Amino acid sequence: MNLYIALPTKLRTCRSLKTLLILLALSTGMQISWAQDTIAPAIADTLIVNADSLSKAINVSKSKSAIDSRVDYKSVDSISINIREQKVFLYNKAEISYEDVGLKAARVEIDFKRNIISAKGINDSTGKEIGTPEFKQSNRTFRSKTINYNYKSRKGLIHS
Repeated sequence: MNLYIALPTKLRTCRSLKTLLILLALSTGMQISWAQDTIAPAIADTLIVNADSLSKAINVSKSKSAIDSRVDYKSVDSISINIREQKVFLYNKAEISYEDVGLKAARVEIDFKRNIISAKGINDSTGKEIGTPEFKQSNRTFRSKTINYNYKSRKGLIHS
């Protein structure tokens, strides 16, 4: 079952709501995708969400494969989550921050089964590659055609 959610502007940045939706999908086996709302609301949003009230109501135990630190991510176009395959896809100017690691690229895939983050650029309408992956760790920066990084072993592979 697929569920597509277009979040209003004020709710797109609400982490607790996204977390609640992800947990709902995990428990039901649904696939969730959300994208930027491209239709301006006719009237102003009147829904006020207290982020702390949602997080207090959910009691979730940490799995053995859980990531130890906070992961921040964003993309301009969309974020798609495939619960069955345990993958997250970020499209168009994707950015991920995890501990001292940062990654920017046109497309990013996170594979939680294999603990791998993969990044690559895309070709624009003229065939020129854009969004070439940029990987930062501590004070080192790498740019490459593709980047694969294992966030558990903290080892990566780049292809020029």
